[in-house]
Amino acid sequence: MSKGEPLVIALGKVRPFELASSMQIDDATLRRELERCLKALPLDVTFGVWRNDQFIAFRQGVPPVATTALLSDLEKVFYASFESPHHGRYATVCLGVSTFPQDGHSPRGLLQLANKVMPPHTSTDKLLNVGVYSSAGKTPTQFKDDILERLREGIVHERFYLVYQPIVEVATGRLVRAEALLRWADPTLGDVPPTDFIPIAEESGLIVRIGAFVLHEVVQDLMALKEQGRSIVPISINISGKQLRDPEFTEFLRDVMASAKLEAGDLELEITESSLIEDLQRASATLNDIHKTGVTCAIDDFGVGFSSFNYLRRLPVKTLKIDREFVQSIDTSDRDRNIVAAIISLAHALGMTVTAEGVEQVAQREQLLALGCDLMQGYLTGRPDSFSKLMEYS
Repeated sequence: MSKGEPLVIALGKVRPFELASSMQIDDATLRRELERCLKALPLDVTFGVWRNDQFIAFRQGVPPVATTALLSDLEKVFYASFESPHHGRYATVCLGVSTFPQDGHSPRGLLQLANKVMPPHTSTDKLLNVGVYSSAGKTPTQFKDDILERLREGIVHERFYLVYQPIVEVATGRLVRAEALLRWADPTLGDVPPTDFIPIAEESGLIVRIGAFVLHEVVQDLMALKEQGRSIVPISINISGKQLRDPEFTEFLRDVMASAKLEAGDLELEITESSLIEDLQRASATLNDIHKTGVTCAIDDFGVGFSSFNYLRRLPVKTLKIDREFVQSIDTSDRDRNIVAAIISLAHALGMTVTAEGVEQVAQREQLLALGCDLMQGYLTGRPDSFSKLMEYS
């Protein structure tokens, strides 16, 4: 490990209470529950389990942002785990965290450091008991506070910027729209991956301010096209559950569309399944209000969450985006190919356009074409780049 990308490593152990014994919860039960939780981690987190109650999880990224992001990921997947409806929590999870290369270069050394700071005792009041190895002696809370402060400074000093990825027709390769993707350039941390800072921004509520910035920047780019007399390229932007639940969001969106004189279809909002099912009734009402502004909506990362067409038929959704997890193995896995085929067929039956995410190989594109997929995006057709580069796309 002397070379390579920075890593954050979490060494974990499930520690059962005496209650577990009285409930006759054995090691095999603990392992099944542990594996169930870990399988819900994002794709950029790698994990392994051994001895029924121990695990390791790691992700690439620059500390302390990646440290906070990994802890946030683990907190989410372990939420309400190791609990009985009648007896309450019967175990908690202890974590020790170290980072490469700041804390060391050998796997053995890094695991020893993580084990050294792992809390030896559990608290029935806390789901996760965390220790982070840090030469500065900072606690996980202090790490998170540092990142939040950097995010706030990033907003004030305009350290966020957008790149755009083309979305094209599968059959012809014609540019149909593009997705605006947020980036953060911190003067100390450098370019921070969105998978590291977006969860923290969402948890803190800062995503509302950052989301307003994204919408403003996209609209400015579209207005520049209109002023040049050029054709508008419709743009998709991601919105979070917190933005969707913000009572002022729809009115803000309506004012932006009116002031920029954008037409229906010029702007599309991408919403994840998890954001919708948190409060489906409220989300349905909000999406209907958004639909009246002329902004279209898409379901992002379809296939990894609730994945029910029952709720989709009740929502004013124009586009369904198939998660890259299925697309990446569509040319090698009959199971994933059949899943993608079913999604495309049902989405078309509901009058939706289907976009495949993460298309990187010609063989994947050929499979999507055979299945009748409408649109695709990924490195095969273009990496995220500046708006001016998008305008050169042909």
